[in-house]
Amino acid sequence: MLLLLLITVGSKIFCQTDSLDILGSANNKQEKTKTDTLLTYIFGDWHKNILNFSWKHNPYFNTVERIPINDTLPDDVRVEYPFFKSSAGATFLGAAGSATMSHDFFKHSNNEYFKFFEPYDIYAFTPENTPFYNTKRPFTILSYQTAGSKLNEESNLRILHTQNIKPALNIGLLYQRYGTKGQYMNETTDNKAFSLFAAYTGKRYVAHAAYSFNNISNRENGGIRNDSEITDTVISSENIDVNLKNARNSLRKQTLFFTHSLGIPIDIFRKHKDENAETKAGEGTLVYLGNSLEYTTFKRIYSDVRGENETYYRNWYYNAYRTRDSSHTSFFDVKVFARIQPWASDAIISAISGGLAYRNQQYYIFNPDHYLTNAKTSSENSLYFYANAAGKFSKYFEWNGYTRYFITGKTDFTADGNIRISLYPVTNGIHLKGRFLFHLYEANFFEKNYYSNHLIWNNDFTTTTSTQIEGTLSIPDWNLELGMKQALIQNHIYSDTAALPQQYSGNLSVTSFFIKKIFKLGLFRFDNEILMQISGNEDILPLPKISAHASWYLQASLVKSVLTAQIGFDVRYNTRYYAYAYNPALGDFHVQAEKKTGNFPYVEAFANFKWKRTVIFMKMSNILKDSFGSEYFSALHYPRNNTMLLRLGITWHFFN
Repeated sequence: MLLLLLITVGSKIFCQTDSLDILGSANNKQEKTKTDTLLTYIFGDWHKNILNFSWKHNPYFNTVERIPINDTLPDDVRVEYPFFKSSAGATFLGAAGSATMSHDFFKHSNNEYFKFFEPYDIYAFTPENTPFYNTKRPFTILSYQTAGSKLNEESNLRILHTQNIKPALNIGLLYQRYGTKGQYMNETTDNKAFSLFAAYTGKRYVAHAAYSFNNISNRENGGIRNDSEITDTVISSENIDVNLKNARNSLRKQTLFFTHSLGIPIDIFRKHKDENAETKAGEGTLVYLGNSLEYTTFKRIYSDVRGENETYYRNWYYNAYRTRDSSHTSFFDVKVFARIQPWASDAIISAISGGLAYRNQQYYIFNPDHYLTNAKTSSENSLYFYANAAGKFSKYFEWNGYTRYFITGKTDFTADGNIRISLYPVTNGIHLKGRFLFHLYEANFFEKNYYSNHLIWNNDFTTTTSTQIEGTLSIPDWNLELGMKQALIQNHIYSDTAALPQQYSGNLSVTSFFIKKIFKLGLFRFDNEILMQISGNEDILPLPKISAHASWYLQASLVKSVLTAQIGFDVRYNTRYYAYAYNPALGDFHVQAEKKTGNFPYVEAFANFKWKRTVIFMKMSNILKDSFGSEYFSALHYPRNNTMLLRLGITWHFFN
């Protein structure tokens, strides 16, 4: 309540004098002055009549990419979990805010700083994905959803408030929480994320800054002790026995970053040489000088108490009765960069950029040897450079190339190239995109070294190389996107059936095909996504051959421009495969050869109603319960909700 009060009061204090309607058209009665208008090189003229817009930034060069604001569209609330919004399917532990891994190999998280945070990267704010805004009026979104009874209630909350203090200066906060009391014993989750952000987009000077934290506190039950209690009986979920009775994972991530750059116009190849020439982003020669700072910390604590006759863990190395494993890392990264626009932003060579960076990273894991050596942390210092070049030809052709190389410290080299060719036999064009990505890297610190009560390793892995090629075809007028991806990995590192890191010395290939298509037939819409994958070695990289997601629904305007409804079904499906197991002591997934899961549709019925700026939605999960059996397992011994569950939610969208 205090947070809501601060948002309301802040909206009144900083409410601007600009007056625009919801579509962004100016109030003709108010005379606009230069101080009312955003003047910046970083955006084109498209922003001037838009009420609110959003973007994310690249901390390597302080460039921006516009992103949509979808929070009040029925399409956005139909899928509640972030890992299902980004992929056709995902492995998770069945509870909101729990660890997760995408079915799509090319979307697997690879956290180079802290391996144990990978299952939660989808929930986290980073310098790359933090949203920034520019608003003509204070802008607030409140979203809340709940499901289940008081005993096993799930509740998810999202709050966004942002406003411009001046046309060029915006501040905001974003809070989101996913959590549940759990359908099964010891399944409570509490996953919180917060970001306080600010952006300044001036004529020449542009800055982005944010402080964010992620706090995760989840109880761990080790999965269902006996799957047959779900598949072959009618025992209520709260009475089903689980493997761990007193275990918990706590993770915390904090990030503070600041990226800024100064654009210096040079009067070469410039058509407009008036007093505001520096705002003509597309013209002439420009030099940008910038700097980026980031400080991030990760911390993880796993604790458990050994139950009577408990046999879940094979080893208890330093304490036979209880566990408290602690690991953490922190890093400071500073970059300086320069970017040159030789002629114009739409020239065949529109940008040449380069930067030099220094990174210091500290690592800690508990080890009994620390009592003798008094050495508690390990340190790694790295110096690296990076470069980028890009260009385009009108709207028909665009390209860019990026590379990063570590001069000292760890071994790491990346080369990434992208190309787009567009033709326009239809209004919005036909777009063909290609990508080549090469990455040479060494195992991270925690893949090499780890000491805990249940698992210990000390590995000497060789470098891994990954080569990827991608091609996509998109036709927006036909609501169609399809593509293929191919990866070849040498010396792939994976977690074996005992959850220990291993390295496969051979070549591992992964082939992926996907198609996304929306059909419209009168008032009916059929949104479809199919992902097909082939793993070259399913023993070390298991993937479902097919993952599919479909939303079929009726969409109608019940009251023109006031009330819109969507009523239909949401279906997810994947073929049977050896889905990943999960180890609570590591908080991470690993391969298994015990049991295959999949080959059942998970169907949900939904009804969404958008009334002006508010969306009210309801969803009934697992409406075909027991029609295809009861094996609704996502990870090994971790079932999804196996009952019909009603979910309710509402999203408000405010302009002050």
